[in-house]
Amino acid sequence: MRAIYSTMMRIMALDYGTKKIGVAFSDPTGGFVSETVTIRSKSEKEALQKISDMAEELNVGRILLGYPLLEDGSAGEMARAVQKFKLKLEKQLDQQIVLVDERFTSEEAEEYLHAQGKKIKGNRDKLDAISAAILLTDYLRETGRL
Repeated sequence: MRAIYSTMMRIMALDYGTKKIGVAFSDPTGGFVSETVTIRSKSEKEALQKISDMAEELNVGRILLGYPLLEDGSAGEMARAVQKFKLKLEKQLDQQIVLVDERFTSEEAEEYLHAQGKKIKGNRDKLDAISAAILLTDYLRETGRL
């Protein structure tokens, strides 16, 4: 049975990339994934602003950021880039960002597309959004909201 929360708070999950960022949102109760989108921006500053605008517009109370650890659990170059982005995002939003292990979400997203009968080529933007949705779904399960 899913827990019922008294406050209405959307959760935003981000799958960070230097060129695109996959974004998934929960419904207002924070109980299930309700929307996904992929952000393309010309600069990190523009990406931060887009995320900030969406978070404010949709009344986001918690933000998850995919943390791309290596298979052995150590932090590689991309994980360090995510840590830097996290600090900038926290400053932009004046809100704590939660890092979430995102190992294997890209593979899961590809499997999902294949199961839908779709090819990866031509659907790359969807992969980022699907990865963000997987991050959010996993988080909702782990926290007992699903």
